Amino acid sequence: FKQNINILLSNWDNDGRDSIDERDINKLIDELGDFSAEFFFNFKASKNDKAKYEYKYTVTDTVLSKGVVLYRNAFSLSSYDGNKDWLNLNARARKSPAAATHDTGAWRVRENQIAGFVCIDKEENPLLQDLSNRQGLDENIYYHLLVEVISLGLKEFERYRQSIIRAIKKHKESEQGVLSKSDNIITKLLSKRCRVQELSDIEEKQLLSEIKDLKQSLRAMIGTEREAQARYEYDVRLLNVLATIGMKVATSAHEIYNDRNHYILSYDNIENALKAYDMWDILQTPEYTRISTKNIPKIIEKGRSSMKRIVRIIDTVLQKSEVQRFIPKSVDLKGLIEDIVRQWKADYNRVNFNLDIQNGIVLNLSDDVLWTIFDNLILNSIQQNSGNVLITIEVSVRDNTIQFNYHDNGKGLAKKYLVRPRLILEPHESTRNGGHGLGMWIVYNTILSLRGEIDSIDGYNGFNIIFHIKEMSSIGN
Repeated sequence: FKQNINILLSNWDNDGRDSIDERDINKLIDELGDFSAEFFFNFKASKNDKAKYEYKYTVTDTVLSKGVVLYRNAFSLSSYDGNKDWLNLNARARKSPAAATHDTGAWRVRENQIAGFVCIDKEENPLLQDLSNRQGLDENIYYHLLVEVISLGLKEFERYRQSIIRAIKKHKESEQGVLSKSDNIITKLLSKRCRVQELSDIEEKQLLSEIKDLKQSLRAMIGTEREAQARYEYDVRLLNVLATIGMKVATSAHEIYNDRNHYILSYDNIENALKAYDMWDILQTPEYTRISTKNIPKIIEKGRSSMKRIVRIIDTVLQKSEVQRFIPKSVDLKGLIEDIVRQWKADYNRVNFNLDIQNGIVLNLSDDVLWTIFDNLILNSIQQNSGNVLITIEVSVRDNTIQFNYHDNGKGLAKKYLVRPRLILEPHESTRNGGHGLGMWIVYNTILSLRGEIDSIDGYNGFNIIFHIKEMSSIGN
């Protein structure tokens, strides 16, 4: 909770509307004061969904009014009577439009699915102040804090409902399937082992029951197909954003790549010119080097080092966007991970790796898949830790699956994720200002695409994630 509030306050400070320097979060929450809220979820389920997800009712007995009303001392604040989406429910849903059945997306309640009220008090919440025209509240830091607290409560409800829907969906899918061929009537009729005219009364009833089951199965399949389409549309929307950013970077990278020799040699040319003009030795004397911002040799050396790093990054961007990287082929797993590690060590000298990878594991996939997984994991380790980082990657084969154990010696997960670490797999979960919160979501989706699963996540002593995949072609000794 404090992590979320800290981000909120930092963003508020960055907007220049208020200063939060030296403010204590607990003090801000105490200053906000106690308030109460009550919400009602109203979901109109189809008959098919009612049967599939065990809904008790398709509609509620009472039709609930749309919107969440804000009351102060039993008086409705007129501009918050439900006509204004003051809790930003629509924005939350647009940001994460996944259905509740989505395996990895974060479902968000829609504005037309929720009703209720929030009650504040003039004495208990004096810092929630009226606008001068008395048509609502001044949207100061305490107002935004109020909205954030309510949003965190909504998140808990959304996660709870989605966990139930996912569990039911998984259970129903495991139950689905055609009746045993050895004893169902439809199979006997199709195989011409019997004719309709020969069926007994009991067999006729069984046939009708099987037809009803098939009808329900077809409806379920249609529903599942629609859900899958919705999931893919959601995934594509998020990935399209990232792909667009990637294409913009790649376009700029091509322009820099064409002039790479100029960028790299420009610092050498400046240094050689100063030597030719007999100025280089003079510029290295204490008189000219004691002030760092005017130490020309040092500035040239730093610029040369930074430019070499930029060019390496450009090479990496262009290499990873090549079409060949997306074509499936036989890949030696150990060699591929060593290539990934080699690239990161070239760009970050504060990162060290300890590899323990079984020999002879050959995969039939495209290079981009494992690069995507490990690039995001390694990037997280670097971003979450400012000092030196030791990353351990262990890979072995067990029970016909490839087991991965990734661990770093950093500060581990933020406090908000320690008890429920799998929350980091949800989209838009981030504790960094400006973070997009998609890295671990991408990791999870990629692992699922390889018929794998994340087995455990731990963030107490560094960050540790264990996962497995089943996408392989052969395994050596």
